[in-house]
Amino acid sequence: MAGTKKAGRFSPTAIRMRAIRRASAHPTPQAFAEFLGITVSRLSNVENGHAISRMLQDIIVQKMPWISRSYLMDGSEDSLTGFTLQKLAPLIAEESDTTAPRKRSPSRSVAGR
Repeated sequence: MAGTKKAGRFSPTAIRMRAIRRASAHPTPQAFAEFLGITVSRLSNVENGHAISRMLQDIIVQKMPWISRSYLMDGSEDSLTGFTLQKLAPLIAEESDTTAPRKRSPSRSVAGR
């Protein structure tokens, strides 16, 4: 795949993206994708190692002013507040752990299934 980094879901950008989603007011993939105005499949692609488009970077930075483009793309913590760093640090550590079994996001239960 041309846009996927070798590390896949453990690429630094994918890890940061999942941590940002979990730290937001919209922690499920479905809710976060709706908040950003993108499809769930696009969000899933980014969270699994595909490159983040410039358009998606713009949307995230605009809708989430506590996240900077430099943090999103390069992991530069210089422009983040201490509160934001405290909120993201444990999530980054958890998302980076390759020994823990993969957690599934809570799904909506559908009657009759």
